[in-house]
Amino acid sequence: MQFPRFLILSISVLGFFASTANAQLFPNLVGETLGTLPKSRWMVSVAQVNGAMESRFTADGTNQSFSSLFNRQVSWEQVISDRPERKEQVAGLLMANGVDPSSQAGAVNGEFVGRMTSTVPVLGYGVNDRLGIFLALPVLKFEVRSGAGFLSSQSTQKLIQNLEASGQFSTAREFSANFQSSFSKQLARAGYTMDSSYTQTFLGDLRAEIPYVVRGTSRSVELTWTQTVVAPTAQQAPVSELFGFFGGQGRWMLGSRAIAGYTPPSVRRLGFVGSLGGLVPFATHRAMRVGPVGTTDLISDVDPNTRVSGGLQYQAYLSTHYQLNRTFKARVSYQFQEILDRTYSGTLFSAPRYEEMSRGSGERLQSFQAALEINTIQAFLSGDFVMPGMLNLAAAFPVSGKNSLSSTAWMIQGAMFF
Repeated sequence: MQFPRFLILSISVLGFFASTANAQLFPNLVGETLGTLPKSRWMVSVAQVNGAMESRFTADGTNQSFSSLFNRQVSWEQVISDRPERKEQVAGLLMANGVDPSSQAGAVNGEFVGRMTSTVPVLGYGVNDRLGIFLALPVLKFEVRSGAGFLSSQSTQKLIQNLEASGQFSTAREFSANFQSSFSKQLARAGYTMDSSYTQTFLGDLRAEIPYVVRGTSRSVELTWTQTVVAPTAQQAPVSELFGFFGGQGRWMLGSRAIAGYTPPSVRRLGFVGSLGGLVPFATHRAMRVGPVGTTDLISDVDPNTRVSGGLQYQAYLSTHYQLNRTFKARVSYQFQEILDRTYSGTLFSAPRYEEMSRGSGERLQSFQAALEINTIQAFLSGDFVMPGMLNLAAAFPVSGKNSLSSTAWMIQGAMFF
């Protein structure tokens, strides 16, 4: 007999992949910079950020490990109801072998281990002493190892033993094989591909920052007003890939940010920096999976021209730093970030299906950062160092959020000035 394939994935797993792949909020490890480069001066910088993809903040704010999303109990009632046309046949087989349909058939155990590495080259130029322009183009590398297997319960083991004892060896083998291969078969039926070992590199969105110095360093309070333009150069994995990673939002965005700094006159080594700003994204179209309302199965329907709009992004940042000497500076900071719910729409499927996708699609992240900056500019001006440069070492610690990564991240950044 052909044993029915049973359901082992729910919408929560699909929600995990969607939110993980599209999560765009990440702590500001570089920090905010007041002012700009001197006229006709160049800056070349490269930052590398490494973060483990171990856990995430769910839609309700709880912290959940990725591997736990695969782990679930499977009852015989689920097995029976998965194929209504064979319900009586399977139920009869269980009863004939003394298996209680209300008992557990077993458990699905999974593993997900991932790492993200972002390399961000930055090129800056001082148009004049008050105005500059900086260009950044991140390159994101995702490395994932994953898998899922089925652990039979005592009732399942007993059933297989009974089948073998009665000479139904082919049926017993088919039971075991279908349990173990159910994960990959369900993915294939829904049009997904999944490799147990996955490595992929994606280009991110090109970002231009244009800072204008409103008030310079001659006073205790400094003000810089920065305009931001984001071009949609980000690459996206095909919708057939289960993880569906994305290098960025893939949308034109315009933003503005005010950065203020304060240095107490009596304590020149101590400083405070704060910023407040937002990004307004423009609508775009992309291929997306659109599930039936209330579905608990893998989504097989794809709208190749889903419209994505909304998703206003804003952030607030506050840091304090202490200049240990002319070369070393220590910094601690806090950041709040949020992306409001995106709006998905289309004509291929019913409106409620797109509305359900939109509901709760926003992101939020609160994090603390700590950094140590090594700056050789003063040493260079004094003739003690061959070239002006900077080395920045930082770590970020997410503390709460929604649909965002919750793992610690690390950064090393080097910059040279010409």
